[in-house]
Order: sequence, then structure tokens, then C-alpha cells
Amino acid sequence: MTYRFKPGRETVGDGVRRIAAEQFGHMFGALGDKDQPSARRVHEVRKAVKRLRSLIRLIGPVFPDAKAENAALRDAANLLSGLGHEVA
Repeated sequence: MTYRFKPGRETVGDGVRRIAAEQFGHMFGALGDKDQPSARRVHEVRKAVKRLRSLIRLIGPVFPDAKAENAALRDAANLLSGLGHEVA
């Protein structure tokens, strides 16, 4: 999945917020997909977290809380990692 900003239709800040919201939407959608095995849902959430972390690293130079947010997402994904193996 690639990130796409919409020049002329949104500011960079609005684009970043939109993309982040999409990734959170993917996370919540994957968690709620009861048709998928738990391990698959965890995997999909962790992929969305990776995409969100890459976005945060991209804007890090102008986002003062980037380091803390990146660490929080990393830690959350690591906690989920154990769940994916336990329920698989």
C-alpha cells in the first residue's frame, strides 16, 4: 500500500491525519473480522501498525512526539505478537 497525498485538495497535515486514520481503521477492521482466525487478525493489525510507524518516521522531523508515538506503537505490536502465537 502506498500513501497518496491529494495536492490541491488537502494540506500535508490533513493528508497525514487521513492516512493515519485509515491505518487505525484497518486495525479496528481486522480486530473485528470474526471470519478470520485470530492469528490472521493479529497479523493484519501488526501490518497496519508497521505502516503507521513508517508514516510517523516519515514526518518525524516535524512531529515532536514522533519518538514516543513510534515506541508506543512498537510496544503495542510486540504485545500483540504473543497473542497471535497463543491463539493460532
